[in-house]
Amino acid sequence: MNKDIASFEIASWENVREDFKKVNPEAAAIIDRLSPDKHFPLVRARYPFGATIASGGEIYLPKKDGGTQLLSSMPEILKLLKPNSLDKNIPVMMVLKNSAEIFYEMAGRIISAFLSTSGKFIGMWDQFGPTNKPYVKWIWDLVSGARILYLLPKITNVAGHKVLRKKYQVSSHAPKNYNEHWRIFKEIANSSEFPQDWYSEILFFSDIWFETAKKDAAWRELYDYFLNEVWEDTGYWRSESTFKIIWENY
Repeated sequence: MNKDIASFEIASWENVREDFKKVNPEAAAIIDRLSPDKHFPLVRARYPFGATIASGGEIYLPKKDGGTQLLSSMPEILKLLKPNSLDKNIPVMMVLKNSAEIFYEMAGRIISAFLSTSGKFIGMWDQFGPTNKPYVKWIWDLVSGARILYLLPKITNVAGHKVLRKKYQVSSHAPKNYNEHWRIFKEIANSSEFPQDWYSEILFFSDIWFETAKKDAAWRELYDYFLNEVWEDTGYWRSESTFKIIWENY
């Protein structure tokens, strides 16, 4: 993998608008009408497949060597992004390229919350939730690409796994359970055997975007757009009890 793809930069709306417009033209048109200047910073980050973006309420930014570093260890960037109130765990972000998955891993089981593809927002629930709610830590993990991946061949196919290890420089041993399949995909995706590097691109919004949208009448259209995104995202969860009753009756 070309390590140079793992990077981040502070950007303005003008820097990102063309790529933003390709994946979310509706939101881009609304923001264009507002013409936010440099006082509304964004952070644009590229993550290799499988890299950690968030874990346990902490944000990670990519490093040139392909690893990641805690946002909390970078005070200047943290000042731009970190939400002010304690009940907001992570900054709002949008997937600019490819995908990212929110999940929770426990012994022998992985629970997937969302697979977010380009143009989709992450972290909106915290921004628009009630400010007087009890503090609940963000327990989910967020990775570049996808986490719920499984190999089709039998996991006991040691001979086939040896071929993968040799061809794609895979260091992981044959997986012993479904949770370990993802490690194989992660190594293959980052193998130097592929001429084109795979990465996801994430756009982080500084908190001032939402503070302004909530207070400034001129930003009402953007505020309504954000709020509608939250409403649509929570559709399943608002109907969950109904689904459970229907399933129980069935």
